[in-house]
This record gives sequence, C-alpha cells and structure tokens, in this order.
Amino acid sequence: MSSTPRPDPKEFYDRVMTAKLGADYERARWATSSLQNAQYEMTAQTIRRYVLPALKGVGRILEVGPGPGTWTKILLEASPRVAYTLVDISTTMLAQAKAALPQDVDITFVESDLLRFRTDEKFDGFFSSRAIEYMPDKAAAAAAIAALLSPGARGAIITKTPKYFFDRLRGRNVTDLHRGQIAPRELTRALEIAGLEIVGIHAATATVPLLGSAILNRIVFQVIRRLPLFYPISLFTESYCVLFRKL
Repeated sequence: MSSTPRPDPKEFYDRVMTAKLGADYERARWATSSLQNAQYEMTAQTIRRYVLPALKGVGRILEVGPGPGTWTKILLEASPRVAYTLVDISTTMLAQAKAALPQDVDITFVESDLLRFRTDEKFDGFFSSRAIEYMPDKAAAAAAIAALLSPGARGAIITKTPKYFFDRLRGRNVTDLHRGQIAPRELTRALEIAGLEIVGIHAATATVPLLGSAILNRIVFQVIRRLPLFYPISLFTESYCVLFRKL
C-alpha cells in the first residue's frame, strides 16, 4: 500500500515560495497587503513587549527558522553584541538573511533542521517564530530545544494557533504542510515534559474570524495582547507566544 510523502518545508521555501513571491520573501510576505502589514506590526510589538525583555542579558541566542532574518533584526535592536546562531532548513531563506542582516555582528548561519542540528555549544537564549508548526514531532522538537540550552536559559516560541473550524467555514483549504499547527495547551505540555518551565503565554497576533479586517484585527490585538491567553481569547488569536525557562 502506497503512502503520501510528508510535505517538505525545505522544498516549499527553497522553490515553491521563491517561485511564487520572488527573491524578496520578507517584503512579499509582510508588506503587500494591509492584513499582512498588520500581522507584521503585531508580531513586532509582541517581540518587543515580551521576547526582548525575556532575552535581556543573555550571551548566546539560538534562533530556529529565522527565514530572511525578519525578526532577527528586532532581536539585534536590543542585543547587537550577542552571539547569534541562526538555524534554518532553507538554503534560500538563509541566503536572504545573510544579505539582509548587518555584517559587523556575531552571527553563525547553519543550514539544518532542528532535530539534525549538532553543536557542542549551549545557549542561554532561544527564539523561534512560525517554525515549530512545520515539525511533525513536537515532543522531539521540545526535547531538542531543551538539550541545546544551558540551565536557567530563557526562550520564546511564536507559532500559529490552529483554526481548522473557521478555515472550513470560509472554504479555505489548509494544505498538509500547514496542518502541523499546535494548540497552546499541547505545546506548553510538550515543553514542560522536556524540562522547560512555562513563564507566560500571550497572543502574538490577532484576527477576527471570517471578517478579514486589518483595522479590526489591530483593535482586538490592543485589547488581548496584555492578557494571559485563555479561551475564548484564543478564538481571536492568529498566533501566540510562549515564554519559557530551562530548569
């Protein structure tokens, strides 16, 4: 009996997205519509409000799935002298990150997925945005993150909130590649089992289901971004941010 091959995120970002969006993924992803721009600004606010304070004072930051360096630029605003290791599965995304990020900072670029990444270093800071949803084994991903961190290390993960019910209502076809989204409770449980203490969980971006209004999304975000994430707030959360510390 034949089985359908698992979708390949590397193929998606190296070839499919490049063919679809061109050579400037960051602009095409975040700056070509009001909805995209609102999502960018909300994510940036979340990083500045929660992630930068959490990573303040760390010496070595591991970022998994940096893409073209969109959020790395914000990390550099607060910590330009930190040593960064950027691990991404995509050759194309790493090339764009190298071109976009400053040359006078300590950045190591590694083409790998998280589970295959090997180093003798331990990191005291971790960040990942919209990457863990592409990893089929979330428990293994959480264990890999924990193994790469030193005791007391702090980190943050931003990932998309599953909304398959609303996707069906609006007739949106969610591809197999994007069916790895994980609910907040499941992700925090996986991190805890791996030995990571949950410090906080917050909305990273907001969306009002079925309406498609950038203005309304921004208004809702200003309300829910200050609150702990719980139901029914999660219904209006397009993505969420988990803050953690290694025990």
